[in-house]
Amino acid sequence: MLRMREARFHKAEKTPIFFKMASAMWKTPEEPYIFSSLSIDMSNALAWIKSRKERTGEKITITHLCTKALAMAYRKYPQINAKVESKRIYRRKTVDFQLLISTKSGEELSGIKLKDVDQKDLSEIAREIREGAMAVRNDHGPTYQVAENLLKHFSISSIRRILKVANVLVNRFGFDLSRFGFPDDPFGSAIISSVGMQGIESAYGPLVPVARIGLLMVITEVRERPWVVGGRLAVRPVLKLCMTLDHRIFHGYYVSLLQKEVKFLLENPEALVGVYGQPLEEKSNVRILRDNPNVTLKKKISVG
Repeated sequence: MLRMREARFHKAEKTPIFFKMASAMWKTPEEPYIFSSLSIDMSNALAWIKSRKERTGEKITITHLCTKALAMAYRKYPQINAKVESKRIYRRKTVDFQLLISTKSGEELSGIKLKDVDQKDLSEIAREIREGAMAVRNDHGPTYQVAENLLKHFSISSIRRILKVANVLVNRFGFDLSRFGFPDDPFGSAIISSVGMQGIESAYGPLVPVARIGLLMVITEVRERPWVVGGRLAVRPVLKLCMTLDHRIFHGYYVSLLQKEVKFLLENPEALVGVYGQPLEEKSNVRILRDNPNVTLKKKISVG
């Protein structure tokens, strides 16, 4: 006679809303994922952040720099700013990002949407991220948190059906469901998750099925690592950017273009704000050699 073995599990007394939504959204993995990472020497970026704070008192973080760099890369290569819907590719007209934010307790995960990021300067991006994060942690986040408040009363199977219907209505037919907590294109062009404060040095996030994004970028902790400089081994503060990409939008060539642009901008942070307040591309006596991904910057740009 068969006997039941001793139970090694027990049902959680409380399931965070994020995990209920995740269980409702994903099935067996069968998505066209590409995983890629990019290591960057952040010596110049950290020095620039320190110098800017001393001069202006403004606090700029690695997350702010990465957000701006990614936005500029999307503006330069608009062909990657797309979504796949009903087996067709649609190009987005704006560069909008979703930044994931953990709640005050750390148990829940929400987010804020930044619109037209490529059109905003670094100070605007930093301010919006700070204000948005504070709102989320004080339970005054964006409109789709209304949906979270509603979904916490439903089972996972019910949430799956709700998300499936909302996904079709919003993405395929373009209905405005913002009054129900499902705003139009809430995730934008890409999702950014900054986990450096948690001490995470490497992590890859999944592409949310309902988001219709082509990229999720995880910003990890900047750590001192061995680095080759001029043929010699040195210690440098290195950032590892981990990216999950949709193979229907990206292949190796586009991944290369994106990563080389982001790398250039983070290694040359003055390019994110321009020289004396002007974008570098408009400064007549400065030549930026990054249109060709195989060309490197030969002359260092000094900022007064």
